[in-house]
Amino acid sequence: MLNINRRHVISTAPALLYASAGAATEAAPGAHRFVPCVPARDGTPLHLLDWGQGRPVVFMHAWALNSAMWEYPMTAATDAGCRAVAFDRRGHGKTPDPGRGYDYATLADDLAAVLEALDLRGVTLVGHSMGCTEIATYLQRHGRGRVSRVVFVSSPGPDAQGGPMLDNFLAPLKHDRPGALTGAVGLFTGPASAPASPMAQWVLSQFLQTSPLATRECLRLAMQVPMRPVLGAVKVPTLLVHGGQDALN
Repeated sequence: MLNINRRHVISTAPALLYASAGAATEAAPGAHRFVPCVPARDGTPLHLLDWGQGRPVVFMHAWALNSAMWEYPMTAATDAGCRAVAFDRRGHGKTPDPGRGYDYATLADDLAAVLEALDLRGVTLVGHSMGCTEIATYLQRHGRGRVSRVVFVSSPGPDAQGGPMLDNFLAPLKHDRPGALTGAVGLFTGPASAPASPMAQWVLSQFLQTSPLATRECLRLAMQVPMRPVLGAVKVPTLLVHGGQDALN
Protein backbone atom coordinates (compact mmCIF):
# COMPACT_ATOMS: atom_id res chain seq x y z
CA MET A 1 0.00 0.00 0.00
CA LEU A 2 1.23 3.51 -0.75
CA ASN A 3 2.20 5.29 2.44
CA ILE A 4 0.70 8.70 1.75
CA ASN A 5 -1.18 11.13 3.94
CA ARG A 6 -4.66 12.57 3.59
CA ARG A 7 -3.54 15.92 2.19
CA HIS A 8 -1.55 14.10 -0.52
CA VAL A 9 -4.57 11.96 -1.38
CA ILE A 10 -6.83 14.97 -1.81
CA SER A 11 -4.32 16.92 -3.88
CA THR A 12 -3.48 14.02 -6.21
CA ALA A 13 -7.00 12.65 -6.63
CA PRO A 14 -7.65 14.90 -9.67
CA ALA A 15 -4.79 13.30 -11.59
CA LEU A 16 -6.32 9.87 -11.00
CA LEU A 17 -9.71 11.22 -11.94
CA TYR A 18 -8.60 12.68 -15.26
CA ALA A 19 -6.64 9.57 -16.11
CA SER A 20 -9.91 7.65 -16.02
CA ALA A 21 -12.24 10.37 -17.31
CA GLY A 22 -10.19 12.04 -20.05
CA ALA A 23 -10.18 15.77 -20.76
CA ALA A 24 -12.95 17.69 -22.47
CA THR A 25 -12.29 19.12 -25.90
CA GLU A 26 -13.50 22.61 -24.99
CA ALA A 27 -11.81 24.45 -22.16
CA ALA A 28 -11.75 27.89 -20.66
CA PRO A 29 -9.84 27.42 -17.40
CA GLY A 30 -10.31 31.00 -16.26
CA ALA A 31 -14.07 31.16 -16.82
CA HIS A 32 -15.75 31.29 -13.39
CA ARG A 33 -19.51 31.69 -13.41
CA PHE A 34 -21.17 33.84 -10.79
CA VAL A 35 -24.02 31.67 -9.57
CA PRO A 36 -24.34 32.66 -5.91
CA CYS A 37 -26.72 29.89 -4.92
CA VAL A 38 -29.17 27.22 -6.03
CA PRO A 39 -32.37 26.75 -4.01
CA ALA A 40 -32.86 23.36 -2.39
CA ARG A 41 -36.31 21.82 -2.54
CA ASP A 42 -37.18 23.32 0.85
CA GLY A 43 -35.88 26.73 -0.23
CA THR A 44 -32.49 26.60 1.50
CA PRO A 45 -30.04 28.57 -0.69
CA LEU A 46 -27.07 26.31 -1.46
CA HIS A 47 -23.91 28.39 -1.96
CA LEU A 48 -22.17 27.37 -5.17
CA LEU A 49 -18.77 27.46 -6.91
CA ASP A 50 -18.89 26.94 -10.68
CA TRP A 51 -15.58 27.18 -12.53
CA GLY A 52 -14.46 26.52 -16.10
CA GLN A 53 -16.05 24.81 -19.07
CA GLY A 54 -16.09 21.26 -20.38
CA ARG A 55 -17.02 17.90 -18.92
CA PRO A 56 -18.60 18.56 -15.48
CA VAL A 57 -16.97 17.35 -12.27
CA VAL A 58 -19.03 17.92 -9.11
CA PHE A 59 -17.26 17.78 -5.74
CA MET A 60 -18.99 16.84 -2.45
CA HIS A 61 -17.13 17.99 0.64
CA ALA A 62 -16.41 16.24 3.93
CA TRP A 63 -18.05 16.63 7.32
CA ALA A 64 -17.77 20.15 8.82
CA LEU A 65 -15.75 21.50 5.87
CA ASN A 66 -17.18 23.26 2.81
CA SER A 67 -16.63 23.77 -0.89
CA ALA A 68 -13.37 25.63 -0.19
CA MET A 69 -11.68 22.31 0.66
CA TRP A 70 -11.78 21.51 -3.06
CA GLU A 71 -9.87 24.63 -4.17
CA TYR A 72 -6.82 22.75 -5.44
CA PRO A 73 -8.64 19.83 -7.13
CA MET A 74 -11.07 22.30 -8.72
CA THR A 75 -8.17 24.35 -10.06
CA ALA A 76 -6.61 21.17 -11.45
CA ALA A 77 -9.96 20.24 -13.01
CA THR A 78 -10.33 23.53 -14.86
CA ASP A 79 -6.68 23.37 -15.96
CA ALA A 80 -7.45 19.93 -17.42
CA GLY A 81 -10.38 21.33 -19.41
CA CYS A 82 -13.25 20.37 -17.13
CA ARG A 83 -16.04 22.32 -15.51
CA ALA A 84 -15.65 22.14 -11.72
CA VAL A 85 -18.66 22.59 -9.44
CA ALA A 86 -18.93 22.40 -5.66
CA PHE A 87 -21.49 23.62 -3.15
CA ASP A 88 -21.67 24.10 0.59
CA ARG A 89 -23.83 21.52 2.34
CA ARG A 90 -26.70 23.06 4.33
CA GLY A 91 -25.38 24.60 7.52
CA HIS A 92 -21.82 24.59 6.17
CA GLY A 93 -19.73 27.45 4.78
CA LYS A 94 -21.93 30.12 3.19
CA THR A 95 -25.07 27.98 3.06
CA PRO A 96 -27.33 28.94 5.98
CA ASP A 97 -28.53 26.49 8.59
CA PRO A 98 -32.28 25.87 8.05
CA GLY A 99 -32.48 23.89 11.28
CA ARG A 100 -33.58 20.73 9.49
CA GLY A 101 -32.69 18.33 6.70
CA TYR A 102 -29.65 16.67 8.25
CA ASP A 103 -30.40 13.25 6.81
CA TYR A 104 -28.93 11.57 3.74
CA ALA A 105 -32.19 11.66 1.78
CA THR A 106 -32.44 15.45 2.07
CA LEU A 107 -28.73 15.96 1.43
CA ALA A 108 -28.95 13.77 -1.68
CA ASP A 109 -31.92 15.81 -2.85
CA ASP A 110 -29.81 18.95 -2.37
CA LEU A 111 -27.27 17.45 -4.77
CA ALA A 112 -30.08 16.67 -7.20
CA ALA A 113 -31.26 20.30 -7.00
CA VAL A 114 -27.80 21.52 -8.01
CA LEU A 115 -27.44 19.07 -10.92
CA GLU A 116 -30.92 19.92 -12.18
CA ALA A 117 -30.58 23.70 -11.78
CA LEU A 118 -27.33 23.69 -13.77
CA ASP A 119 -28.65 20.97 -16.10
CA LEU A 120 -25.43 18.97 -15.72
CA ARG A 121 -25.10 15.67 -17.59
CA GLY A 122 -22.30 13.16 -17.96
CA VAL A 123 -21.16 14.21 -14.50
CA THR A 124 -18.21 12.82 -12.59
CA LEU A 125 -19.18 12.94 -8.91
CA VAL A 126 -16.29 13.20 -6.44
CA GLY A 127 -17.01 12.71 -2.75
CA HIS A 128 -14.87 12.89 0.36
CA SER A 129 -15.87 11.01 3.53
CA MET A 130 -19.61 11.53 4.16
CA GLY A 131 -19.83 13.13 0.72
CA CYS A 132 -19.41 9.60 -0.65
CA THR A 133 -22.54 8.41 1.16
CA GLU A 134 -24.43 11.45 -0.15
CA ILE A 135 -23.44 10.44 -3.69
CA ALA A 136 -24.50 6.81 -3.21
CA THR A 137 -27.81 7.98 -1.71
CA TYR A 138 -28.31 10.32 -4.67
CA LEU A 139 -27.85 7.40 -7.07
CA GLN A 140 -30.35 5.34 -5.08
CA ARG A 141 -32.97 8.11 -5.05
CA HIS A 142 -32.43 9.74 -8.43
CA GLY A 143 -30.73 7.16 -10.61
CA ARG A 144 -27.64 7.51 -12.76
CA GLY A 145 -29.15 9.43 -15.68
CA ARG A 146 -26.93 12.48 -15.11
CA VAL A 147 -23.87 10.60 -13.80
CA SER A 148 -21.12 8.96 -15.84
CA ARG A 149 -18.64 7.99 -13.10
CA VAL A 150 -17.86 8.36 -9.41
CA VAL A 151 -14.73 8.96 -7.32
CA PHE A 152 -14.84 8.10 -3.61
CA VAL A 153 -12.00 9.67 -1.59
CA SER A 154 -11.64 8.35 1.97
CA SER A 155 -15.11 6.83 1.83
CA PRO A 156 -16.71 5.51 5.02
CA GLY A 157 -16.77 1.79 5.67
CA PRO A 158 -19.98 -0.02 4.79
CA ASP A 159 -21.13 -0.26 8.41
CA ALA A 160 -21.80 2.46 10.98
CA GLN A 161 -19.45 3.13 13.89
CA GLY A 162 -21.64 5.06 16.36
CA GLY A 163 -21.84 4.03 20.01
CA PRO A 164 -19.20 5.23 22.49
CA MET A 165 -16.99 6.55 19.69
CA LEU A 166 -19.77 8.93 18.62
CA ASP A 167 -20.39 10.00 22.22
CA ASN A 168 -16.69 10.76 22.65
CA PHE A 169 -16.86 13.14 19.68
CA LEU A 170 -20.21 14.75 20.47
CA ALA A 171 -19.67 15.61 24.14
CA PRO A 172 -16.75 18.05 23.60
CA LEU A 173 -18.62 19.76 20.74
CA LYS A 174 -21.34 20.83 23.17
CA HIS A 175 -18.92 22.42 25.66
CA ASP A 176 -15.85 23.57 23.68
CA ARG A 177 -16.55 23.46 19.96
CA PRO A 178 -13.41 25.39 18.89
CA GLY A 179 -11.21 23.17 21.05
CA ALA A 180 -12.88 19.97 19.86
CA LEU A 181 -12.59 20.98 16.22
CA THR A 182 -8.97 22.01 16.66
CA GLY A 183 -8.31 18.46 17.81
CA ALA A 184 -9.99 17.11 14.67
CA VAL A 185 -7.88 19.12 12.21
CA GLY A 186 -5.16 16.46 12.05
CA LEU A 187 -7.69 13.95 10.70
CA PHE A 188 -7.80 16.05 7.54
CA THR A 189 -4.26 17.43 7.28
CA GLY A 190 -2.30 14.39 8.44
CA PRO A 191 -0.50 13.77 11.73
CA ALA A 192 2.67 15.55 10.60
CA SER A 193 0.90 18.88 10.07
CA ALA A 194 1.59 21.35 12.89
CA PRO A 195 -1.58 22.84 14.47
CA ALA A 196 -0.32 26.37 13.81
CA SER A 197 0.55 25.73 10.15
CA PRO A 198 -1.34 27.76 7.53
CA MET A 199 -2.98 24.60 6.16
CA ALA A 200 -4.22 23.53 9.61
CA GLN A 201 -5.56 27.02 10.31
CA TRP A 202 -7.32 27.03 6.93
CA VAL A 203 -9.06 23.76 7.78
CA LEU A 204 -10.00 25.04 11.25
CA SER A 205 -11.48 28.21 9.75
CA GLN A 206 -13.76 26.05 7.60
CA PHE A 207 -14.77 23.98 10.63
CA LEU A 208 -15.77 27.12 12.53
CA GLN A 209 -17.93 28.35 9.63
CA THR A 210 -20.15 25.29 10.08
CA SER A 211 -23.13 25.85 12.36
CA PRO A 212 -23.08 24.05 15.73
CA LEU A 213 -26.24 22.13 14.81
CA ALA A 214 -24.91 21.04 11.42
CA THR A 215 -21.60 20.03 12.99
CA ARG A 216 -23.30 17.76 15.52
CA GLU A 217 -26.08 16.38 13.34
CA CYS A 218 -23.84 15.59 10.37
CA LEU A 219 -21.34 13.91 12.67
CA ARG A 220 -24.17 11.83 14.11
CA LEU A 221 -25.36 11.03 10.59
CA ALA A 222 -21.91 10.07 9.33
CA MET A 223 -21.24 7.76 12.26
CA GLN A 224 -24.69 6.24 12.82
CA VAL A 225 -26.00 5.60 9.31
CA PRO A 226 -24.28 2.76 7.41
CA MET A 227 -23.30 3.14 3.77
CA ARG A 228 -23.99 -0.52 2.96
CA PRO A 229 -27.74 -0.13 2.11
CA VAL A 230 -27.03 2.38 -0.68
CA LEU A 231 -23.86 0.86 -2.15
CA GLY A 232 -25.90 -1.31 -4.52
CA ALA A 233 -27.08 1.83 -6.30
CA VAL A 234 -23.52 2.66 -7.41
CA LYS A 235 -23.63 1.09 -10.87
CA VAL A 236 -21.28 3.42 -12.73
CA PRO A 237 -17.48 3.19 -13.08
CA THR A 238 -16.04 4.01 -9.65
CA LEU A 239 -12.57 4.97 -8.46
CA LEU A 240 -11.75 4.41 -4.77
CA VAL A 241 -8.95 6.54 -3.31
CA HIS A 242 -7.55 5.90 0.18
CA GLY A 243 -4.30 6.89 1.85
CA GLY A 244 -2.12 4.55 3.83
CA GLN A 245 -2.15 7.04 6.73
CA ASP A 246 -5.88 7.78 6.56
CA ALA A 247 -6.93 8.33 10.18
CA LEU A 248 -10.58 9.16 9.48
CA ASN A 249 -12.08 6.19 7.61
